[in-house]
Amino acid sequence: MIYSMNYKKSREDIERYLDAFNYWQQMLTNLHAILFDEKEVKDPSVIKGALNREARAKEKYEVQRKEIFGIG
Repeated sequence: MIYSMNYKKSREDIERYLDAFNYWQQMLTNLHAILFDEKEVKDPSVIKGALNREARAKEKYEVQRKEIFGIG
């Protein structure tokens, strides 16, 4: 299947996409720090909060990715 990609996106579209991507990467880095880098985390709410923030950030990124690239 061939996808038609319109590369002429507005500066605002590009900025929203890049902001969403960078925010998701930041939340993913924070999650990895909690899970892999820091001392043992005993509070499950800290882990759950980090997981939820990463998941919401990824959802926002996915919306922007679909918007800018036109693919899911």
